[in-house]
Amino acid sequence: MKSMNPSPVVLAAAIALVGPSLAHAAEWKNEPFFKSSVKYDDNVRFVSDQKEDSAGVVLDLGISMINESETVETTIQPRLSFLGYASQSDLDTTDAYLDLSTRMKGLRSNLGFIVRFAHDSAISSELQDTGRVTINARRNRVAISPSWEYRLSPRNSIQLGYNYRNVQWSNNDNAGLEDNNINEVSGQFKRSLNEHDDLTLRLYQSDFESPDTGFQSTTVGASTGFVRRFSKVNSVELEAGGWNTDLSSGNGNETKSGGSFGATLVHQEEVYTYRLGLGQAVVPSSAGQVRQDRRLTGYLDYRTSPRLHWGVDALFIQAGRIGNVTTEQDRDYFAVRPFMAWDWTRKLSLSASVRFSGQTFKNTDTSSDRTELLMSLAYGKQGI
Repeated sequence: MKSMNPSPVVLAAAIALVGPSLAHAAEWKNEPFFKSSVKYDDNVRFVSDQKEDSAGVVLDLGISMINESETVETTIQPRLSFLGYASQSDLDTTDAYLDLSTRMKGLRSNLGFIVRFAHDSAISSELQDTGRVTINARRNRVAISPSWEYRLSPRNSIQLGYNYRNVQWSNNDNAGLEDNNINEVSGQFKRSLNEHDDLTLRLYQSDFESPDTGFQSTTVGASTGFVRRFSKVNSVELEAGGWNTDLSSGNGNETKSGGSFGATLVHQEEVYTYRLGLGQAVVPSSAGQVRQDRRLTGYLDYRTSPRLHWGVDALFIQAGRIGNVTTEQDRDYFAVRPFMAWDWTRKLSLSASVRFSGQTFKNTDTSSDRTELLMSLAYGKQGI
């Protein structure tokens, strides 16, 4: 049975929250952006055998409509994206996105609201999540995230949040992509120890279900976080906690528990920026399950002149099933992308990159690799 369409609820909530901004807006700023790319992909379906290569084009354009006042900040951003291949036309995809973000600031509290809508495909969304990009299954995704922050004192604050996500697939041809819903509530207490250090305590509960398969899970967790700002350009973020999840499916019921952690090192200045992160957490999957992910991420951007900069970003994911009642496959995925960019003007840039990626499904012992070359012309940047 399909889930209730949340669009009317989303629209009503968006109007209610954006209304004050529209009524008191002095002026809206419109900031268009686009990116046009040519690419070559030596394994467009990311398969282990019978690889198919192809040249292609990528077009991405949108506009950020921004309004800012003393009390309200609002951004509305529609975006269209097209990917077309010269020899594999069944993988061509035209995707549409609409994002809305608004934040209302008070003397002691802030209220935020984010809505994201996507009408895209597995080609666009599943490379990192499940690696199932062999067919052009279409996806509708709605995500709603209201939040409220209240400052108890100059050093203490609390934050309450809610996250809802609804994903519906069409023409997935038994690709293992299932409709799913997420409802998550969280509460956080933050204490500013001094001008350099922050301490946080967080509690959350996340309910996940896949209506078509009957899979359900309820995960509760708690964590402690610490932020240390060594200077204006250097900081480190640490988090450690634990979780317990109740799993229910046609294979039975099961309760599992485990630990979560995160560590991020950041350096950011005009000449070079780098970020290095490591984490482990329970995450939802487009396969209609929940799983445990371990992620290692890295990013470096070095500016050799006012206009020329180069760098590399990298990602490694080790995804594993939780318990015995889930059917999620254990999977390793990596991607490394060196790049170089020339800032022609303040908003216009040229760039070239090559991405090396690979994945291994451990349950079936199948591996695949992929190399993508990309040359791009870009104008402006997304506001959200």
